[in-house]
Amino acid sequence: MFNRFFNFTLSLTSLVTSLVTFLVTFLMTSLPAHAADPKFHPATMPGQCYADVFSKRYLPEKETATQIYFTCNYFCFDNQNQKHVVAAVGSALKEVAARDGSAMVCDGAVVFERQPSLWDFSKVLPFWAFQTSRPEIQEWRRIQNVQIPQDELARMNTAFYEKLIQVGRGYEQAGLQSPAFRDAASEILEIASRSKAGQRLLAQRLNELAVRQTRPSVGANADSLVLNAILTHGRHLLP
Repeated sequence: MFNRFFNFTLSLTSLVTSLVTFLVTFLMTSLPAHAADPKFHPATMPGQCYADVFSKRYLPEKETATQIYFTCNYFCFDNQNQKHVVAAVGSALKEVAARDGSAMVCDGAVVFERQPSLWDFSKVLPFWAFQTSRPEIQEWRRIQNVQIPQDELARMNTAFYEKLIQVGRGYEQAGLQSPAFRDAASEILEIASRSKAGQRLLAQRLNELAVRQTRPSVGANADSLVLNAILTHGRHLLP
C-alpha cells in the first residue's frame, strides 16, 4: 500500500515537473518576435525615451465629442542609463485622426500610408525627453534631473541659431506686407546674432515659455511668432 502511494506521488511529482518544464519552454520559445527587434527597441542614449507601441490603449472614458484620448508607455533612460517606464496620455482631434493615421500614434512611432486610409507601422525612433510635450515625461525629466550630453547640447545650440536665421529671413520677406512678421524678424535675428541684447531677449522669452501652461497661440502677432519659433527649435533650452 505504501509503495503504491509512494509510486503515485512520485509519478504526480514527475508529471507536474514535466508540465512546468513544458510551460517554461513554451513561453520562452513563444515570446513575440519583436522582443529584441531594433525596429521596436532602438538604441538610446541617457536622456532619451522611446515608445512601447504595444502598450497603447484608448481611453473611452476621457473621449469627448471632438477629441480622442489614448495612453502609451515609454521607456526613458536617466543620466546613468537606467530604464524607467513612464505612462503618458496623448490625444487627437477626431476629424484629424479620421484622415491622418499618424495623429493617433505614440511619440516616436513612425507610420506610413500604404494606401488611402490604410496605415502601416514602420519603426520606433528614440527622442530626447525634452522634445516631447507630454507632461508626464517632462515631470519625469525634472525629477530625474536629466542632462543632455555636452557634445549633443553644443550640436543642438548650433542648429537652434541656424534655424532662427532661416526663420528670421523668411519673416523678413513676409514683413514686407505685415508689421507683425517684420517685428518678429527683427527680434529673432537679434537673438540669432548671439549679441548681449539677443541673449537678454532669449532669456526673457524662455522665461515666458517656462511659465505657460499651453503652447502659444498660432496667431499673426509678433509675440506668438517669436515664441513659437523658439519653442519649435529650442525646446532643449527650457528648464
